[in-house]
Amino acid sequence: MTKSSSIIDRFWKKVDRRSDDDCWNWLGCKDRPNGYGTMYVDGRHRRATRISWEMHNRRPFPSGMDACHTCDNPACVNPRHIWPGTRLQNVMDAVSKGRQQPPVLFGADHPQGGKTHCKLGHAFTEENTRITTKGFRECRACRQMLRAKYAAQDAAIRALPLTPEGRS
Repeated sequence: MTKSSSIIDRFWKKVDRRSDDDCWNWLGCKDRPNGYGTMYVDGRHRRATRISWEMHNRRPFPSGMDACHTCDNPACVNPRHIWPGTRLQNVMDAVSKGRQQPPVLFGADHPQGGKTHCKLGHAFTEENTRITTKGFRECRACRQMLRAKYAAQDAAIRALPLTPEGRS
């Protein structure tokens, strides 16, 4: 038995496979907060949804994409229910189906929307505010100051001699 066939056999032993239109629920290990199936492959845990999609499509799951479900069932591994999408597409799909509130990036509804200035006093304007990948506001002016500080420190470290003085 080859390595890939043993992975395939292990995978299908953990799936409650039904008709093509129904959800195929994962019966193996699941991550706790969300209920997505996981499987140990090549020394690491992988999402069962991605493995299913890869076996069905015979190619790797697109890098940097989320495994989105048309059925909204985290335990489902039916490849006909899984599609690769960006994080924004996944979030907007959840919003359109009423499973999640729309993300609030600015304004009074933002958890820290009442704050008009950063810790150093720079105004949170649209031009001076960057939204991180996790949805947090970040002051561009402060970020630039940090970059300059660490660039100066890096230059000072690079200027140090490679061998301490007094040693041969």
